[in-house]
Amino acid sequence: MKEIFVKSHEVFAKSLSILGISPEAFAMSVGNDRSTVYRYRNGESPIPSTTLQSLIDLLFEHGVGLVEVLGIENENDYYYHVTSKEIVFPINVHFNDGRKNDFGNGFYLGENLRQSSTWGKANSKTLIYRFTRKQFETLPVLDFTSLKPVDWLNYIAMNRGKIDFNRYPSLITKYKKLEKGKGLIKGKIADSFSYEVLELFYRDKLDRDQAEYATQIMALGNQYCLKDQEFASHLVPNELIRFDEALSECFLRFAEKTQQRQNQNVEVILRKPPKRERLFSEFLKRCEDE
Repeated sequence: MKEIFVKSHEVFAKSLSILGISPEAFAMSVGNDRSTVYRYRNGESPIPSTTLQSLIDLLFEHGVGLVEVLGIENENDYYYHVTSKEIVFPINVHFNDGRKNDFGNGFYLGENLRQSSTWGKANSKTLIYRFTRKQFETLPVLDFTSLKPVDWLNYIAMNRGKIDFNRYPSLITKYKKLEKGKGLIKGKIADSFSYEVLELFYRDKLDRDQAEYATQIMALGNQYCLKDQEFASHLVPNELIRFDEALSECFLRFAEKTQQRQNQNVEVILRKPPKRERLFSEFLKRCEDE
């Protein structure tokens, strides 16, 4: 496993270069003197988190992504696991930390860095584990993106304890049968809007067509849950990317802001939609008012 340590001053210097901003111009924008900013850029002085955050805000405003700043190549060839804790290998896919996850117990991976970063509750430490996608090609996959959207909702509901076993016994049987023998589960990431749709669906306030349509307008990436313990016992990442403390404190904020912007885009679709979307938005409003 290759280890990469990313330092704040390296990201600082590269970000200024990408943005085309001189140290003098940045110093003026944040109220620092020029010599201080040069020391930050050259790694001669620690960079305060407030200064780093100002830089991250600039990157965000100019649409510069984490992958570009960090110099990560071939992003789509990898899966990502972002965390604040060292992973103990071999991975135990049966580990349960008390949470009810979308696809049950397993080792979760994201298909891009931004989306994966929103899961890693980083504070003073951010660790990015990269795994090549080719490693997973031999695993049998239960792919919810190729099934009906309501199946994805049902499966999440089952794992999160939202399905009444007495009321829907056939659903439990169906999804247990589907996941049997599958080493990897693939499906959309659920967010707060997904859970709202889920609650409405299982309170009989959304019918099947309405619930499926709701999932289709969600601008979400995919998550992957590794279930095969034998495979996990031999799985090792290709790279471990570490950050220094100052950069770690800002990293998750950047990812969260990017995710918030994506969620806002979904909200705009619901708030100012064409006719079909507007009808669904009005339907949700009526559900809330009842």
